[in-house]
Amino acid sequence: ETLQLLSVMSGDYRFEEAYYSSEAEGGLRNMCDVLDRVESKGIEKGIAKGIEKGLREGRMEAKREMAVSLAEMGLSVEKIAEAARVSTEVVRQWIACGGHPAG
Repeated sequence: ETLQLLSVMSGDYRFEEAYYSSEAEGGLRNMCDVLDRVESKGIEKGIAKGIEKGLREGRMEAKREMAVSLAEMGLSVEKIAEAARVSTEVVRQWIACGGHPAG
């Protein structure tokens, strides 16, 4: 009942959903169990987002390294930008930093 009240008052039905989905599995017995489950889901989402961000940053770092190498080989900024699928401005920034990530 408390979870239903929280759901209605806040307009956030995740507490109630967590309760009912777990109740069907024979899992949750009290509000603390529900909150633990909600927290676990939040942690899982945070980890997934962190992994996604790390992969995205890793891909960008690989593009930066490639761009700097291609510039050292004499390829034009336009061709490098096309190959890396980034703007010419980004390529110029990478080259201006001497191949070191800005930060």
